[in-house]
Order: sequence, then C-alpha cells, then structure tokens
Amino acid sequence: MKLATLNKKYFLGCLFGIFTILGCSSDDTQLNQNQDDVFFAIESLRPTQKQFNTSEKTANARGLQLINDTLMIVFSRGTNKAESYILSVEGEIETATHFTSFSTSNYIGSTAQGENGHGVFIDPTELSKMWIYNRTEIWQFNLSVPGELSSAQNSGYYDFSNQVERGHGIFFNANGTSLYIDDRNKAVIHQFELTNPWDISEVEAYQFLDISEQHEAIRATVFKPNGSLMFTLDTGLQEIKSYQLEDNWNVSSAVLSHSKSIDLSNPRGFTWNSDGSKAYIMDTDTGMIHQYKVGE
Repeated sequence: MKLATLNKKYFLGCLFGIFTILGCSSDDTQLNQNQDDVFFAIESLRPTQKQFNTSEKTANARGLQLINDTLMIVFSRGTNKAESYILSVEGEIETATHFTSFSTSNYIGSTAQGENGHGVFIDPTELSKMWIYNRTEIWQFNLSVPGELSSAQNSGYYDFSNQVERGHGIFFNANGTSLYIDDRNKAVIHQFELTNPWDISEVEAYQFLDISEQHEAIRATVFKPNGSLMFTLDTGLQEIKSYQLEDNWNVSSAVLSHSKSIDLSNPRGFTWNSDGSKAYIMDTDTGMIHQYKVGE
C-alpha cells in the first residue's frame, strides 16, 4: 500500500496528533491529552483473540513500535528489513495493512560486529527520524517523507561496544535526550545522554540499571509516555515486568513493581497503545503480533 492509496490528510494528521482539524475522534484526542492519568496495569493484562500475521513480509521478527495507535513498525531480523503497517482502526491490530519497507543490508552486516538487527525506533512527534540497532551499533536515518520508511536516508552512526555486549531493544525518552538499550548478556539497561536531542552522533553521559536479580533474557524495553514507568520483556522467563521510576526517565531510580506471565512460544517485541489500555507482543516463531488488553 502506498501513500497515494491512503487518505493522506487523515493519516498524517492522526500521526502528528492534529485530531480536531483533520477529523480524528474527540475520544482519541482526550486519551492523548490524559496520558499521564492512565495506569498501564500489567498485572491485569489479558490476551484477546486479536492478532496479525506479519510472516509474509518478515522472518524472525523482533522489535515493535506503535506510533499514535496508527503506524506499527516491525524489525525483521531474518530479512534485515524494517516493515511498517497502517492500522485503519486505531489500536486494533487486526486492521493492519502493509505500508512500506526499508532494507538495512547496506548498514547492518557492513561491520565486523553483527549481521542481525534487533531494535527499531521512529521519533513519535515528527516521524522524521528512524534508528536501527543490531547488538552494539546504531544507525540513524532521516525520513524525507514523515513516517514513510522507503524515504530513509542515512544520517548517523554510533558504536556502543565499549558499554553494550548484547543489546536488543532501543527506546528514546520523550524529548530525545536519552537513549535506552537493554543488554541480555550483562543483564542491565543502559542509558545514554545525548549531546543533542534525537542525534546519536555524540554521547555526553552514561549510566545503567542492573536487572540481573529480576531477569534471565531481556529483549525489549519501553516506557510510559511521561517516563514514570518502565516495562521490560523477558523471553527466558516469558514475563513482562514493570518498574516504577522515582525520577522520571532515570533508570537508576527504577524499582521493580509487578510481573506478568506471557503465554507465547517465543515473545521478542513489545509495545503499548497511546493510553496504555492495549499491549502488543511479537511471537517471533510465528511472526504473529498478539493484542492484549488491560482489565477484564
């Protein structure tokens, strides 16, 4: 599906949050305005029968990111491509349709450090930058057409191998000044302070959180939009864990809050919808994204 076949004004308007001007529902506007009031309660997370199979486009799919309940990003390790999907009904994974692709074959595998990608992230405010991560390295891309992966142009690179041994998921804080990378081998979550927001070319500070007592094989890390909660996906324990951050976005202040078992054969990617009422988990064995809900 190409941009020309979509209602472009609706699509871009919803992604940028211009709800009242371009016709998104008032309920969705209210949810985005009240993000800080939502609980994101993993202890009441329940599976639904809603799912979407990405295997036609992916192999050994990993990283997930849902942006403004409309644009779903998936990284396919087996093909080393980022794939995007449009949800025609906001937050409902069953309504996903393939949108665009981007091959990282000219980047991941071009060095000696790793041939397989894992993490993917697009800045959720402007949709103008994308980052792809293998185990220790990150590549930055500008999107000349916001949200359209096929318009990506390389704009940066950074090697984290001095700190990171076997990273998987990546995440940025709300203003793009901090980058988070989970590390399966070291059992830590790394936090890098960037000299310039949304630019990985220079790091000015570093800290980490030791999660070795709670985790076996961490492979995804995401945050509540205000940075007060952090969520981790452990593929060995098959659990999602939540951490309360006493200092928002500061991983050194994180305290384990809850754990929730996930009954999937090989969960590898994890993301929330905008208000925390729905979660999405990738089962890499099947390429299936499973939708969960909070509460009964």
